[in-house]
Amino acid sequence: MRLSSNVVNDLKNTRGQALIAGMGLMAVSAVIIFLIFNSGRAVNEKINLVNAADAAAYSGAQIAARQLNFIAYTNRTMIAHEVAIGHMVSYQAEIDVFADALSNIGGIVGNAFETLVNSALAYVGTDIEDIMDAGSDAAAAYTSSYILAVSANNAAYGAMQQEEYESLASINGKTSSIDLAMSQVAAEYQARNTISISVNDPLAISNLRASGRQLLADSAEANNTVLCSLVMFVKPTEAGNGNGNGSGNGLRGHCNGLTNGNGNPGNGNGNGPKGTFNNPANDAGTLFEMLEKSTAAVTSADWISDRNIGEYKLFDAPSGGILMSLLGLIGVDLDLYTKRGGETEIQWDNATSNYNWVAANDTMDIYNKPRLLGIPLPASIKFEGTASTDAITVANRANGALFKRTLMNSMGLCTDVDCDNLPTSYQPIEKYAHLNPNWINAEGEVEAFLTAIVQQTGNCNDDWGIKEDGSAVQGWHDDQGRFGTQCDPTTTITAVSRAKVFYERPGCAGAASGCTGIDTTLANEAPNLFNPFWQAKLDYANTRPD
Repeated sequence: MRLSSNVVNDLKNTRGQALIAGMGLMAVSAVIIFLIFNSGRAVNEKINLVNAADAAAYSGAQIAARQLNFIAYTNRTMIAHEVAIGHMVSYQAEIDVFADALSNIGGIVGNAFETLVNSALAYVGTDIEDIMDAGSDAAAAYTSSYILAVSANNAAYGAMQQEEYESLASINGKTSSIDLAMSQVAAEYQARNTISISVNDPLAISNLRASGRQLLADSAEANNTVLCSLVMFVKPTEAGNGNGNGSGNGLRGHCNGLTNGNGNPGNGNGNGPKGTFNNPANDAGTLFEMLEKSTAAVTSADWISDRNIGEYKLFDAPSGGILMSLLGLIGVDLDLYTKRGGETEIQWDNATSNYNWVAANDTMDIYNKPRLLGIPLPASIKFEGTASTDAITVANRANGALFKRTLMNSMGLCTDVDCDNLPTSYQPIEKYAHLNPNWINAEGEVEAFLTAIVQQTGNCNDDWGIKEDGSAVQGWHDDQGRFGTQCDPTTTITAVSRAKVFYERPGCAGAASGCTGIDTTLANEAPNLFNPFWQAKLDYANTRPD
């Protein structure tokens, strides 16, 4: 079949009309693609900044939780050291009472034995008592040095707590470790050097407040002051002491008056309100109670707190042989018996206004129980010893200054620690970090929030068209003028996030047992700075518009 000439001419006249429509469609599609590209890029940028805000807030809360846990660990370490000092006092009391018993020999046979031995020792210019005293002093060289070392350690831990607290609260010129962590984490989300990302910049806080989000702006400004008043310093007081801790609004007011790391805890006299490091409040017997509980919980608790032992056979004389049989016929008993009494207690010392480990009255009796024809006779061998000592007395049996300079210096410890400022005698814990009870709410919880207001100046914070060294790819154009300016160095975008620092004891794990991961049996445990159970989590409750 052949087409007519008219049809062929009509087809020739319509050729190219579809190309015009296609070009129009391509132009519209290009505009849409660029708009989607630009809007997608902007959305991605905002998501990136929200992630930066979340990461900054969470990292700051994690730093705070770790520092609170560090304080809890140091408190526990100092308590363990003090219990160890109680062990040393008990050990020295054991040595002293044994040495005293061997120096005080009685009974007919005992006195004869003592005279004989002392006569022999006189040729070398000594006697039994001198030898026992020398043995006791040799043991004291160890126990006293140990007590001095532990005291020095506790003093160093106390100084560490102050350092961590000042860093946590950003006082005395210390840079806030929380602010530093927030800034460094947020900077990781900065893809180009033409972009700047700041955290809690004063201008950003002011702008947020102007936009009506007053609570978040106030929270961001209070990050350091919250942690400043959350932790306070206290001094040990007598067990059951009813005096309050003396903190509260005074401490909060002190912290609220600090300004960005330039604050001074003094109030004109260098002490500051109750609860500051140089003016610790009373702990109402908390440390005393912790020491008593810790002492009762150790494996050797009975040996420390109760060395009272009734009569038991110390030496069982052999019963075989002709001689022993003959002695047995007339009722002679060569067995030795002993009794032991004493205990070490932590006591309040009014003279020093602090506690002391005291072994007040240790006794040791070693004796035999002779009989003649079944009739009991007075002991023919008798050792009677008594001893009283305490941590202060034991520590003073060593030369503290010599100990610091020789032993500690030989171990290289005086390089990082100022040995000249360490104690030369037994020094109980004088002050330690404590959770401010005013921060515990009616539900027995602590709610400490950290807010991160993250502001980005400049947009196009991505790696599109950027080489690994940060320079632009040749021929790449971020700005497509006809579709609007995409990369504006003056544009600012802001994201806000908040994290919570809280106390919660971890529990069991495993879905099979229905465990929630939290120990519900201790759900009502009051937050404290003795157990390292401080944690952090994001909290979005107040990140909505006010």
